[in-house]
Amino acid sequence: FLSQRPDNLDRMLALNVGATCALCRVFGAEMAAAGRGRMLLVGAPQGAGPGIAGASAFAGSMAFVRSFADGLRQELASSGVGVSCVESLGLGRQTSLSEALATTCVSFL
Repeated sequence: FLSQRPDNLDRMLALNVGATCALCRVFGAEMAAAGRGRMLLVGAPQGAGPGIAGASAFAGSMAFVRSFADGLRQELASSGVGVSCVESLGLGRQTSLSEALATTCVSFL
């Protein structure tokens, strides 16, 4: 954490936390008004553990995504909007789909 450039850290947090919140606010409001919809947030397994030396800010941002999805799911459930969070070590990497799915955790309503 201490060796990371502040501008890189700010950019990562703006994307992982800020953009996630902004997009959920825009699309969540429209879905709630329509009385239906589904949001899929993309996290990472690093957010499920106690933290990772050398990647503490990233792990913290992924813990935010997981916790945010869980809370938002509860907030929007009565409006007919579902919220899920997918976490995978293999998505977006050079692995087969079956390998990626084997390391994927999905929380959903």
